[in-house]
Amino acid sequence: MKNSQENKLSMYETVGELLDANGTLVSTVPALVTAKSALVNKTLEIRAMNMVQKKSTKGKTLDKTARKNLLADTSYGVAAAVQAYAAETENNDLYNLVNFTRSALRETEDEELAQVCQLIHDQANGVVTSLGDYGVAVTDLVLLQGLITAWGTQSQAPRMAISERKAATHTLPSLFKAADAILKTRMDKLMENFRANERTFYDTYHVARKIVDAGHGPKKVAKLGGVVLDNPMGMPIKGATVQIGDVVVTTGADGRFVAEKVPFGERTVVVKALGFIELTETGTVDGDRDDLVFRLDPMVPPPPMP
Repeated sequence: MKNSQENKLSMYETVGELLDANGTLVSTVPALVTAKSALVNKTLEIRAMNMVQKKSTKGKTLDKTARKNLLADTSYGVAAAVQAYAAETENNDLYNLVNFTRSALRETEDEELAQVCQLIHDQANGVVTSLGDYGVAVTDLVLLQGLITAWGTQSQAPRMAISERKAATHTLPSLFKAADAILKTRMDKLMENFRANERTFYDTYHVARKIVDAGHGPKKVAKLGGVVLDNPMGMPIKGATVQIGDVVVTTGADGRFVAEKVPFGERTVVVKALGFIELTETGTVDGDRDDLVFRLDPMVPPPPMP
């Protein structure tokens, strides 16, 4: 899942938790209850699909290698017994048909291994009544056949896991689109029921609806610049402090300032200067800017003492 998708999913879950915490209010609008349930279900689908996307093929690959080696080794044991029998009975054709080394069987391509091992099995089965003295019985061939059959499925397991991961990656965008639709076309509309009489709940919902960078990837920062001016005169204010989030800078003689490495996201700006009323504004930082302008109103001097 992409960082942007992780952040959006966190927003879905935050909205769901908020509505759960205000269940009494939500229950007064049945359609909102239904929409919330739909969002929660879609969120669970996304989480489940993300688990498929993250599924590792390492365990399946290791298991596959172990099974391949077991099949190769078992087949080699049977082939060796058949060869010993063929050599003693001077059956050169049979000897050459099962003339495989252990390493050759282990290194055989996955798609061909079942065919090779089936050949060994079938040749041994044709003379199985004579192989008792060479250490091979009917039960050994039954075991070998079982391993050959299982290999047909096991050899495809890592490939199937990769296919499942690719399918999940392609499915996720449609799930996010569906969740967005639930929020935009249903829940956002229904929340208007609370705008007048439950303003705190209404405002908190819209705060929860904002997507916040949760730090899943490299943190984005911006360089912000601008000027602080005297509001009535438009003159630059020297020595004013500009605080943007946790970044604090001071204006120069020309009233200008530059704030470096301000993190992306919603930030509160506080501008102060001696003799002026403090200014507070809130905005979203999403890129570099050098055109910010803050105008401070002068403090009204107290009336003279009588």
